[in-house]
Amino acid sequence: MGDPNENADLWEERSPITHISEAERPVLILHGVNDPLCPISQARTFRDALKSRGWVKGEDFVYHELDEQGHGSSDIKQKQHVLGILKSYLENQL
Repeated sequence: MGDPNENADLWEERSPITHISEAERPVLILHGVNDPLCPISQARTFRDALKSRGWVKGEDFVYHELDEQGHGSSDIKQKQHVLGILKSYLENQL
């Protein structure tokens, strides 16, 4: 998307927080605490925005911070952990 300063309009248009009013329930948020590309603060801001809209954690959305996780992982145990969370979430949606 290029430089965030030079392409500020594009970055804003592509940002999930810009479209928070269009979000539909349910939502699963998984985010690595050590993500250098998308800081954990962005996930926390999104989570807090959902709460501000009246969404209830555990009912309308599920939020997980992945300790030691960065922007994706090649570690098999981390992948299994993430897939376990996803499996549980999807089973609860059926």
